[in-house]
Amino acid sequence: MTAINYLRGNPLVAGEYVNDFFEKLGHGRPINAWDVNGHISAVFIDGQLRGAAYAATATSIADALFSGHYSLDGVVTAMRFHSLEALAIPPDCEGNEYNTHLLESIADHARRDFGADYLLARLDDADVEWYARRQFTVCGKDERLTMNGVPLPASEGYLDSWRSLLRAVPAVSTMSKVRVH
Repeated sequence: MTAINYLRGNPLVAGEYVNDFFEKLGHGRPINAWDVNGHISAVFIDGQLRGAAYAATATSIADALFSGHYSLDGVVTAMRFHSLEALAIPPDCEGNEYNTHLLESIADHARRDFGADYLLARLDDADVEWYARRQFTVCGKDERLTMNGVPLPASEGYLDSWRSLLRAVPAVSTMSKVRVH
């Protein structure tokens, strides 16, 4: 019988091990072991790491809001965003929904343990349909994310997207996308 276990970890304890996994699959080494607002979800099959996801507070959001006349409120607001930095499974595990379970685990953890209201992701063109089916709003090539009218930094070479982690979006802030020229 195959043993499938989903585990959560913090970057300080599991970061290097999971970074090695990401690197083998061509995703670089996205985990900063000292990021106290980062978190890892992983799937182990028969004791072997076969999939992982990593998310952290979106520090680029804090920078944009802080410089966008939000002052310290911008930093506090930025804590409501977590950015999915990596999600990977090897090709032989595709089709088993491990990636969906990892995404849901990261989203639940971001909301419950970090108080995040939104999960952000930078997507390649090939990923758009998969994320859209999982309730992400995806910006087109000529669109940018905004929060309360403040443009957020674009991800060069990627399409930006977000997913609300709330049952109802609070009236104090609004996420949207705007066309840029």
